[in-house]
Amino acid sequence: MAITSGFFNSVNGDRRYKADFFAEYFASFIANGVFPNPSTGMQVIANGNMTVSIRAGKAWIKGYYVNNDADYLLSLGVADGVLKRIDRIVLRLDFSSRQITPVVKKGTATSSPTAPLLQRDADAYELGLADVLISNGAISISQANITDTRLNTALCGIVHGVVDQVDTTTIFNQYKTWFIEFSLTKQSEFNSWKSVQESDYTTWTAAKTYEFNSWFTSIQDILSGDVAGNLLSKITQIENDLAAHQADYTTHTGFAVATGTANSYIATLTPALSTYKEGVSLRLKINVANTGASTINVNGLGAKAIKKQNGNAVVVGTLKAGSVYTLAYDGTAFILQGEGASGTAIASDLLSGKTASTDAGDIVGTIPNKVGSATIITPRTSDIVIPKGYFGGDINDGKVLGDLNLIADNILSGKSIFGVNGNLAPKRIASGTATSSAQYDLTVSLSFKPSIVIFTAYNGTSYYNLGVLFDYKTFYTLLNPSYKAINGFSVVQTWAGSPNQLGLLNEETSYVLDNGFKIKVPYSSTAYEFKAIQY
Repeated sequence: MAITSGFFNSVNGDRRYKADFFAEYFASFIANGVFPNPSTGMQVIANGNMTVSIRAGKAWIKGYYVNNDADYLLSLGVADGVLKRIDRIVLRLDFSSRQITPVVKKGTATSSPTAPLLQRDADAYELGLADVLISNGAISISQANITDTRLNTALCGIVHGVVDQVDTTTIFNQYKTWFIEFSLTKQSEFNSWKSVQESDYTTWTAAKTYEFNSWFTSIQDILSGDVAGNLLSKITQIENDLAAHQADYTTHTGFAVATGTANSYIATLTPALSTYKEGVSLRLKINVANTGASTINVNGLGAKAIKKQNGNAVVVGTLKAGSVYTLAYDGTAFILQGEGASGTAIASDLLSGKTASTDAGDIVGTIPNKVGSATIITPRTSDIVIPKGYFGGDINDGKVLGDLNLIADNILSGKSIFGVNGNLAPKRIASGTATSSAQYDLTVSLSFKPSIVIFTAYNGTSYYNLGVLFDYKTFYTLLNPSYKAINGFSVVQTWAGSPNQLGLLNEETSYVLDNGFKIKVPYSSTAYEFKAIQY
């Protein structure tokens, strides 16, 4: 924590103030925003195409000043063909570049677009001048698409503390323009709606007039002669027709609350159903859930099976207590109407988040959706279980890693990796300790034929007599191309002397075997350490 103060005269350069100190000072009594006079200062204006202009004006950001002395042109990105977006026009104070510039912050195209957030951190500070709605497929921008945010103190605001008054003429004119355009649009929509309603009303009144005239013609004869008798006869006929209709459950659907027990339901219709026949239907409110195949007995006419639309008997849980079902008689059984869903799928058979209706009711899937998960399986020495889930078959969903090194030349002969048979001869190495014989022979048995042997004598405290047994064709001919070893191998070694000497031995007694090696050394009965390599 520190206390700063200023401004004071400098004595021998002890009071020097930077620009950021002045900015902090001015920011303490001049608020961020645009200067309000003129009212068009820093206003964003549509140009009738995919560009906008920022009018001349001044602004103040965190104690720093910016002046735009002429219209400043900004280009907007191409509109999305399907979705809308909102771009935000900002003034950005960039602390690192030490300047304030106008910027278009492009929004994200979506069904419900929002403007990008302002950046206000240690790197930059932004003021939002306007939000521009870019409609899907748009090739030009009108002023009605631009929302002026200069007066929004959360986004921009007006500089205060150094001005006398605010000129709101331009912002008022913009909202007035928007209101006029909106009113014209809604007036046109209202006129269209009114025309449709008037046409529908004319059609409706004509139909009702025709119905009334037809009805009046039908009763004219009843209202002549024995009026009372004619009316009574007509009423009686209507009552009989009504009773017949009420009892005819093929032309309308009856309703009953089930009684009885689970799987054996009873329904009582009023008026009573006289006989079962094709087309009879009823709506039945179940009193207790079924636990298996079920029947329905209507008005004591006998139990009939309740079946699904596919002809199968209902299964446990198909009929739920308190639910209403519509049943239709097909001449043999009552068939559930609109039942629709059937099947034996369970949650683990369905993709996570998806739903389905089955014989057992509605289910929600639990199979993990791995689309786009970039699942990677790296081969190893043991089997790897493939992760549970649905993969869409795209490389971005998941893959088993391959390796360009999986070739025969990189696999030992006699071995096979993922179906690739190796042809690489194995390299073997052996090391150990052996003691030379009284005849100066260092003989060692191995499980392979070495290509090179490195050896040295060791007395417990120091090493001496370092030597190498090698294939002269590969090594020695590089030193002396005219030299040829009798047995194809040469020995180069040092031994203790005065001074130390380097010697080459080419004796038939120094050679390698299919299962070891023998080297003539200058020291008998001496411990030697060795390392044998096959390449």
